[in-house]
Amino acid sequence: MYFVAAVERELNGHSIYQRTASSSTTLYGRGVRSGYEISVPSTGGQWQGSFNQPRLSVQVVDVSQERAEARLEQIVALIATTAQKRQDESGVSAVNRIVTVTAPEKPGFAYITGSHRREQAALLLLGSIVSAAAASWSATSCERRRRVRGEPVIA
Repeated sequence: MYFVAAVERELNGHSIYQRTASSSTTLYGRGVRSGYEISVPSTGGQWQGSFNQPRLSVQVVDVSQERAEARLEQIVALIATTAQKRQDESGVSAVNRIVTVTAPEKPGFAYITGSHRREQAALLLLGSIVSAAAASWSATSCERRRRVRGEPVIA
């Protein structure tokens, strides 16, 4: 388990992504539209992490499936190379080596779109706010003109 965590830390360096309470949180759900994350999945809860499975999870987000697949292949190769290098440097014998395996063999990809209902609600809300602001500005502007001209203000 410690070996997997050491590989993760070496590859992530100073990751810009913060660990979340749930290992099922996606990069896309956190607002990332192009990037990747290598993590040790936690089976613990919000307050206490539990890293009891010696495996790495890799998430890739990009503008096309082809780019995401290419990036994933690079990352998987980098993980294998890093694991091999660490064991070479430590003098681990061939029989005691930790091996890397990609599971599932063919990773799944999903195309994610936004919610059309949320888009419509946001546009409606934005339009309402702009309309209210314009009406308020117009009324205030007319009232100022009347005061400048000396016209009576009807309340």
